Amino acid sequence: MTTNNTLPPPKGKHFEIVCNHVVYNRTSFRTFLPKDSVYIGIIREPYAFFVSSINYMRPGYIFNRIKVPAPGSTFLKDPSKYEPALASRSFTNNRMAFEFGCPEEVIKSKDPQGISKFIEDVDSDFKLVIISEMFQESIMLMKRLLKWSVKDVLYLDKNISARKNSTHLVGPYDRQIYKRWATIDYALYDHFYKRLRDQIRREGQDFDNELLHYGELRKMTSEFCSVSAKNKDAVLEVNSSVWDDAFNVTRQDCQQMMSNEIPFVQEIRLRQYGSKDI
Repeated sequence: MTTNNTLPPPKGKHFEIVCNHVVYNRTSFRTFLPKDSVYIGIIREPYAFFVSSINYMRPGYIFNRIKVPAPGSTFLKDPSKYEPALASRSFTNNRMAFEFGCPEEVIKSKDPQGISKFIEDVDSDFKLVIISEMFQESIMLMKRLLKWSVKDVLYLDKNISARKNSTHLVGPYDRQIYKRWATIDYALYDHFYKRLRDQIRREGQDFDNELLHYGELRKMTSEFCSVSAKNKDAVLEVNSSVWDDAFNVTRQDCQQMMSNEIPFVQEIRLRQYGSKDI
């Protein structure tokens, strides 16, 4: 996030939300955002992240050099043989840690003190780190943290059925091998998985009650949106609860929740700057 890749806010306005896939840099973010900004990140189980990365990114340092049915498995036998010299050019060398701002020298050395200092810094900066495997619980915690309404955090599942089966890229025993390689990613994940569980416990029994309510609302919304395309005037009326006022879900809400990333970003740019092509 620099002046070279960040648009200035529209005239007379200021940034309220920065939401994008970006490598975190404490100094840069504090330059652009107000002091009271709330930082929220997301991580997933490291081995699942690794398999997804090699399937989606198809890194050349693996696929151009390893011509076997399970290239990920061959790569893990000696990762340093294939890895780029710089962590910034790698999608497989503790990539989640890198994107949270882990210094290059710590990724190279895997120094325990350096890892501990890195995780302490992330813990200090980020009020919430969403765990992908506990996504609904994480989003409910975010709602409470930001004091948003339940409609603000309604979402529909996307791209689940479209995900390619990528288990053929690795072998059946590669998970434990990868754990020895991705030391920092596992330390990061373990720390914030436990922290998220602690944050949820501190919310008390009421959190579980609201989470159940939220799950039902998401099911209702999914069912409504699956049929709303046939009736442009359809409206889902949601009654008030002990946590939220009554609200409606419209066909337009469904369309926004189902939007793909690029069209959605273009729509936001159009609203902010009057053009989709900035």
